[in-house]
Amino acid sequence: EVVAKYVSPVAQEGDIVVMAESVVAITQRRYLIPDEHVKPGFWASRLCYLIPSVGSLSSRYGMQSAIDEIGLPRMLTGVGVGAAMKLLGRPGWLYRIAGMPSELVDDISGTMPPYDKYIVLGPAHAQSVVNEVKARTGLEAAIADVNNLRRAAILAATKGVDVKGLIAALLSNPLGNAAEQTPIVVVRPVPVPVESESHA
Repeated sequence: EVVAKYVSPVAQEGDIVVMAESVVAITQRRYLIPDEHVKPGFWASRLCYLIPSVGSLSSRYGMQSAIDEIGLPRMLTGVGVGAAMKLLGRPGWLYRIAGMPSELVDDISGTMPPYDKYIVLGPAHAQSVVNEVKARTGLEAAIADVNNLRRAAILAATKGVDVKGLIAALLSNPLGNAAEQTPIVVVRPVPVPVESESHA
């Protein structure tokens, strides 16, 4: 209902409604208070030091939240294989093994105010969410994870979305990562003009 309320006045046929994954998660109450909901254990307090400081899992709270999401065995495997593959010049294996839930954990200050004091998990039932948005608005919809490092991932999208094209459109991060307060954006595909054949 909220999406339909704010999108309908500006949207046109063919537009794509893109929602920030952290905001969808917040509306589902998938956020945790450090020390109250998240109590870092032995492994989280040590594994976090193996993660680069720019990552949400580099804090013991973020790491513990990820462990709670995917399980300790999977995280240990991911960290071990990830470290070995990184030595071979092939980074990124931690998240390939640990899976998307671990990659979507937003640590303290990793999301928009006033939730920048919470741990925010990834959204649940992402495909159902975008399907419902399309049913209510008549527009294609997607949930995206975008950052300021020119990286974009589509968590879920309705069938009519050109995922590769949408990723390219989101690389400039129109959603913003700080206080921009733009949890929803409308992406309007630009038709490619067809050049008429010239006759000599």
